Amino acid sequence: MENEIVLKVEGLELDGAKEKIIRRAEKMPGIEYLNVDEEAGTVTILGGDIDRLGLEDEIEGMGYQVVR
Repeated sequence: MENEIVLKVEGLELDGAKEKIIRRAEKMPGIEYLNVDEEAGTVTILGGDIDRLGLEDEIEGMGYQVVR
């Protein structure tokens, strides 16, 4: 079953944020599609059995704030 997760993330407009998040998220299991929209400040993920909390922790570990 495919899940969709949309995260609101602060700091996506910073240089290289999109590429950094894509590179890190591609290594996580279950992710089939990922889109980073700098203007909207969102990260959209599609896939099965996605570890949402793990993904949020990865993004925050890179210095970006996930809005909860």
